[in-house]
Amino acid sequence: MSNSNQSKLDKSYNFLLNKKKQAESFTIDELCDYTDWKPATAKTYLSKKWKDLVSKKNGKYYNVNEKFDFTLKEYNLYMSQVQEKSTNYQQSFLSTEVELLIKKSRDSAILAIDSYNRPQTSFRTQGFTVLMIIAWTSLLHSIFEKNNVDYFYKDDNNVSKMIDGDKKAWELSKCITEFGKLSVTVESNLRLFIKLRNKIEHRYSPVFDLDICGHCQCLLFNYEELLTSTFGNEYSLNSSLTIPLQVVKTQQSRNINSMKNVEAEHYWDLKNLLEEYQKSLPFEVYSSMDYCFRVFLVPKTGNNVNTSDLAIEFIKYDPENTNLLEDLNKQLVIIKERNIQVANQGKYKPKAVSEKVSNKLHKPFTVNHHTKAWKYFDVRKSGNQAAGCDTRYCQFDEAHDSYVYTQNWINFLINNLSNENEYLQVINYKEK
Repeated sequence: MSNSNQSKLDKSYNFLLNKKKQAESFTIDELCDYTDWKPATAKTYLSKKWKDLVSKKNGKYYNVNEKFDFTLKEYNLYMSQVQEKSTNYQQSFLSTEVELLIKKSRDSAILAIDSYNRPQTSFRTQGFTVLMIIAWTSLLHSIFEKNNVDYFYKDDNNVSKMIDGDKKAWELSKCITEFGKLSVTVESNLRLFIKLRNKIEHRYSPVFDLDICGHCQCLLFNYEELLTSTFGNEYSLNSSLTIPLQVVKTQQSRNINSMKNVEAEHYWDLKNLLEEYQKSLPFEVYSSMDYCFRVFLVPKTGNNVNTSDLAIEFIKYDPENTNLLEDLNKQLVIIKERNIQVANQGKYKPKAVSEKVSNKLHKPFTVNHHTKAWKYFDVRKSGNQAAGCDTRYCQFDEAHDSYVYTQNWINFLINNLSNENEYLQVINYKEK
């Protein structure tokens, strides 16, 4: 590259950097005046090299995006006509410490996925959670290291705190706060797993894979997005992973051992933690695909070899793409199982609840006791009204002007009333 062209390239870097810092729009004419480029050259860069860095505002104006986050050396490599240099523009400037942290992070993430996908693993979600927390922590440490951020705790004299001879680094929760660039939904997903990790590390944890699998998938997707957007696609996990084979064909064929754990005391501790955490989230966070990955697995059929090369396709949800949603809905109508809708399916009247709880506890638990229980636990209000009803446990049946209760309520009662003191408090409860 001639000195003249290099000078123009350096000028373009300074131009874009200043516009980003000042949050100012610019025109092609302004860019050409500053860099001495011809309009055709500027338009080429705007439509090709800069298509992810600059966006058109309106009319003739452009804005510099957040993705423009280069040093001058990185920018010159990114603008190179040599594909290898342009693609790996960051890799050449990563320090040894950053590379080691990225390697630790990626290795931990790959181990997490490997342990999760092994058929005989019983500590599946638990192992995945612990290893992904390490992966996320190391990833954020690598970003701090790259950006020369001191991510170690200091004492009152501004000296690094030490643990077993090593400097005490920020834990993941602190890293999230100090990083400050994760979206609310990504952060909410990550903080859920921090809560789960704390439970897993400090007490026995039962199988709860079915309750959290969508959150696990999001935790991984979000990790991959931050990893590749920060350090480039060459660090992607995609080349190291395969799609796991499944033996679960329908919802009805869930593993029997998992269902047994539904009645375990520790399962319901985790289940309640998950429900309480999700109740605290705004609807737009809870329903986001960055918080929990919710999908239908739709059999993909083809009329010939060319239309069925891939057995599984992940299609990003886009509520604006109405044509895509209509096509998917048509496929679901074609293949979905035929179910006859039954009113209040899976719900129970007070007498049925009382019998199930009594049989499980091997203790008296009458309909009168059940009334005391919903008052004691403040599950609903007195009288026949929908307001104030905790829908996890009960629902108001408008057609019959009465209440029905869920399996969650039965499990909740069995779990809590297994404690003798709690049982006595409930059956002797007197409303104030």
